[in-house]
Amino acid sequence: MNKLLAGAMVVTTAFALSLGVLFYGAVEPEVAAPMYFLALLAAIIWAAKLLLSPASTWKSSPMHWPILAFAVYAFIRYLGAPVEYDARVELLQVGLCVLGYFTACQFYHPSHRTILLGALLVLVAFESGYALWQFATKSDAVLFWTRPEMYRGRGSGTYICPNNLAGFLELAFGLVLARGILMHRRKGSMEGFAVRRLVIFYLALMAVVGIGVSLSRGGWGATLAGLVMLAVWGDWRSRVHWWRFAAVGVGIVLLGFIAWKLAPVRIMNAITSVDRQGTASIGLGDKTLNSRRYLWRATMEIIREHPVLGTGAASWQWVHLKHKSAEVPTHPEYTHNDYLNLLSDYGAVGFALMAWVFVGFFRQAYKTSDVRIPSEERSWSVGAVVGITAILAHSLLDFNLHIPANAFALAVILGSTAAIADADGRFPRAPIPPGARIALGIGLLAVCSLLGWQFSKTVLGARYTRLGNDAKIRYLLEPGIALDFYRRASEVDRGLSIPRWKTGDIFRVQAQWRLGAEKKAERVGLARQAIPFYAEALRLNPYETQVVLRAAAADELAGDDAGALEKYNRAVAMEPNSPVPAERLGKFHRDRGNDELAAKYYDLAQRMKRVSSPGIDWNVDELKKN
Repeated sequence: MNKLLAGAMVVTTAFALSLGVLFYGAVEPEVAAPMYFLALLAAIIWAAKLLLSPASTWKSSPMHWPILAFAVYAFIRYLGAPVEYDARVELLQVGLCVLGYFTACQFYHPSHRTILLGALLVLVAFESGYALWQFATKSDAVLFWTRPEMYRGRGSGTYICPNNLAGFLELAFGLVLARGILMHRRKGSMEGFAVRRLVIFYLALMAVVGIGVSLSRGGWGATLAGLVMLAVWGDWRSRVHWWRFAAVGVGIVLLGFIAWKLAPVRIMNAITSVDRQGTASIGLGDKTLNSRRYLWRATMEIIREHPVLGTGAASWQWVHLKHKSAEVPTHPEYTHNDYLNLLSDYGAVGFALMAWVFVGFFRQAYKTSDVRIPSEERSWSVGAVVGITAILAHSLLDFNLHIPANAFALAVILGSTAAIADADGRFPRAPIPPGARIALGIGLLAVCSLLGWQFSKTVLGARYTRLGNDAKIRYLLEPGIALDFYRRASEVDRGLSIPRWKTGDIFRVQAQWRLGAEKKAERVGLARQAIPFYAEALRLNPYETQVVLRAAAADELAGDDAGALEKYNRAVAMEPNSPVPAERLGKFHRDRGNDELAAKYYDLAQRMKRVSSPGIDWNVDELKKN
């Protein structure tokens, strides 16, 4: 029974990891559902194993306590987060990773890690091949979605962003390459062993090619960091250390070849190695690192204001608006640096807990990289070190650990490493007392039920909202269909603001098309229908500047100039470095004949527009003509 349930746990976890990667990195609740519910199923099987088996064991690890402590701390920070919905989505992701970690801690047998490695091998082959096709054909197709045009000519596999594909391949590459280097023949023919090793090395090369065609320079640097760690990590008494040098050399040469020979890559390198006048190589030509430095500078201001506890779970994208530089015209969700993001949201306390996790990982991985450990298990430990070093290096420039599929893969790798027995017995495996075993099983079922319930309503809310968005476009003249979906979304997920303001948009747009004095009453009535929906949306998320501006427009249509003016001023205060609120406030004053105030805000918007979009000019003198 124990073996059957343990095998079911491993297979279910492998499927969860695979579907998370294949379904767009699980970046939205709908596409994350297969990964999430399979991970919950794996934890439920573990709970059944605890309750049904006469005996179970528990293995100690220096990662257990900091992971549990961070989970508790994340829940506490969720309770005080400024936006409940976003904090809940992040807390569910944290819960998923914690469950995935502790479930993987039960994968004691080497065959369990072999199953996980097999799943990773298949994913590496598919993702790298798909990325190479996207790169060669310049296709923007990602299964049934179309990714943004700015990624054209880059491989992203089934991910939307190529940098996130690079992050996954970095994690998998270390495990694949280490298995090829350290694997030993225990039985079977030498020919069969050689074929298996060649296949593994071929897939490791495919991973490098996939990282290369992603054109993720952070991915290239992170892969090199992982290769360096491969060269120096572990016990050098091993007779196969020369394989490491060969692998590192081949990896560096291959990445260098990609970076030099492929024309799109040469162009990208030129952008970052030549100054903007093209006169000399002076280091990084784009000194902003594609606007990252502006994001980091603003994030440091947030950290200085909230150094200990941070601003709350998943709050960066909203708190950042007040500090956002005019040079950043978009609305980024993450700061493109997982460390700064962690410090901003969770403060020094959360950062210290996560640092404790990775210190514990490297400590345990060092003990399980000893030559006395069987090669299958030692290769997993060494490969985990290589992959996690790479993803930690990449986290300096991107947000891979905020991508659910990549975060879950990392958690499973950490847990599977914790399950390996070290030669000195520093992290022993001991039987669980019957009372503790039953309590743990019941507690697991309770946690899985709570997470499943919360995630179900989150998924349904997101699904009904998407269906409403689709109906709004498809049935333009029949808004009732979209309104019905938005109503369902609001009922099933009472913390989701989007269906509320989307409903308000429908009434406001209808009001805008009721032109002329004879339709004033109808126009005002529709606008007043929109106002409470905007108010409810802003109660749930008071940081959405676009919703404040929409609510102000509804007030204008309803004839409430005082309410509209208050909201326009509020939007300007929320995003003081954005030209859009200033432009809208300037237009409000212009339409009411307040030319002096109009000129003031138009001039402010113009100055910020010139910073964010050089070459675009606004004619402020037009105000005097109207």
